[in-house]
Amino acid sequence: MTTPADTRRIHFALAAILLLGGALRLTGLDWGTEAVTGEFRPFHPDEVTLIANAKWIGEDVSRASTAYGHLPAYILTATHAIVSTFLDYTPHALTNDDLRTTHIVARALSGLAGVLTIWVVYLLATRCDNAKTGLLSAAILALTPGHIQQSHYYTVDVSITLFTALGLLAILRLPRDTVQPYLLCGLAVGATAGYRLLGGLLVVPYVIAHLYTGNDTIQTILSRFAERVRVLFSARSLVTAAIVLIIATASTPFLILNQGEIYEGDDQRDFAPSVEVVVGKEIRMWTLYDFSTTPYLFYLTDLLPTAQGAPIYVASLLGLVWALRRRTWDAVILLAWIVPYFLVVGGLFTKPIRYTMLMLPALSLFAAWGTLFISLRMAGWQTHLYTIPLILLFALTAPRACAIASVFTTENIRYEARREIKRLVPDGSIVYSEGGGFPTQWMVPEGSTALPDMGSFFVRARGGVLDVHVLDFVRQALNPVDYWVLIRENRARQYQAARSHYKLGAAVFDKLYAGELGFEHLTSVRRPPAFAGINFDESGAEPSVTGFDRPTIDIFRKTSFDTTLIRDWEADILEDPTRPDGAVVQAADLHRRR
Repeated sequence: MTTPADTRRIHFALAAILLLGGALRLTGLDWGTEAVTGEFRPFHPDEVTLIANAKWIGEDVSRASTAYGHLPAYILTATHAIVSTFLDYTPHALTNDDLRTTHIVARALSGLAGVLTIWVVYLLATRCDNAKTGLLSAAILALTPGHIQQSHYYTVDVSITLFTALGLLAILRLPRDTVQPYLLCGLAVGATAGYRLLGGLLVVPYVIAHLYTGNDTIQTILSRFAERVRVLFSARSLVTAAIVLIIATASTPFLILNQGEIYEGDDQRDFAPSVEVVVGKEIRMWTLYDFSTTPYLFYLTDLLPTAQGAPIYVASLLGLVWALRRRTWDAVILLAWIVPYFLVVGGLFTKPIRYTMLMLPALSLFAAWGTLFISLRMAGWQTHLYTIPLILLFALTAPRACAIASVFTTENIRYEARREIKRLVPDGSIVYSEGGGFPTQWMVPEGSTALPDMGSFFVRARGGVLDVHVLDFVRQALNPVDYWVLIRENRARQYQAARSHYKLGAAVFDKLYAGELGFEHLTSVRRPPAFAGINFDESGAEPSVTGFDRPTIDIFRKTSFDTTLIRDWEADILEDPTRPDGAVVQAADLHRRR
């Protein structure tokens, strides 16, 4: 029985965990600000889009472009309307201070959503087990590196994770004879669907919670099935469904007003074009890395270990096995969410780290179960060994969590790169630089000329232009260039990962880094996460892990580049029997000479 003293200790421990989670998520919200000048730049393109949508919500909602629901834009618009009266700024204005404050307020919403998710995970785990499991689950999520990182962006992922956790908590309270739990469930699930229609997958655990209980046998399932179906389709459930539909429709008005948007659109940020990108029908620069990944397996070998950290990931697998062996009823409800979600997103062509977020609350509980299972086994050998797994888990996890948080409390690495470029590049130089979501053109100093790079040219040329003719373009593009500045995650790693599809594009960057393209690698400006003298190597991580807040910027100087290099390369391609270039060029020549 829990005494008042026990309750006070639990509340004190929970408050400490929430403060820790808040410190890791709510500091450094002004990241993107140059230390000396105070110049602010929003470096996350998805964040820029979402915040811009909040602006159009108050002006012309038809101009909002997003693959998600408008609920995050509604929430941000309302927040700015309230907060701007106290902080005295103009939301979405273009002045430096207004732009920075607009983003800080938006990021604060994500940070708060992250902290609230820690609290909801405590409630979720306490309901499934006890307060000890709840505190451990909350502490695990508080120190989860991926959740800390995403909480510093105003994107949909952390907030929808909060509403997903609330939805699961509400579902665990069902079925009930009163309407209030169904109202709360409808609000939570509706908010999830208001962010992403994928939130509708919460219907799976909802149905299972009504048709099955932990003590059921086949006989009881069959004998009570009709009764449970009636409860599932009762007026209370219809209230839940109505609330979900109202919120989802209000957040995605095109579902009723303009259903054509579901199937077509011009802007890649709209629903239909974005779906074509994520399933691989339309290839974009930022999806080339996904050619090197394997559906489902990549989550297990790369994304989840990176997002959770290896110790938590291993603990969650142990907890999953333990729960399945114990046939824990609450684990069935959690898996009824994780499995359908994983089956949908795991099979998509695109696999960014943020897709793991919605699984983290449930996986944190599994990690707590796994850790406690090992603790109890060790305590069976020697009582004092009980705390060893707990100490190891946090000792191995906390440094990386602090290192990720420190990324946002220091000046963004791009500003250091800009200063390095200014030091290395003489006035009057022509600098080959990138546009798109991770631009480097703004880093080119005044007095020099920023020349747009090839970008997605290799993607657009594939299948329609011979490699030898693409190399003619490469020669023309690089001929006037003096320096080349690129973000490794933006171009090089993408093409190199898609080597089987874009052989020439990958070869260009291979030769560039090998010094075989006539450019000298001057320096790499990078700053891996570090804490207490420990550096965490992320060179092999999926590009979206580092690209938004801590990319690697490479600077090259032209040395021996001339047309001979390209001509020799073209000759090699024409003589390569595995390529069609030689045969096509010869045939075209014979045709011209009749």
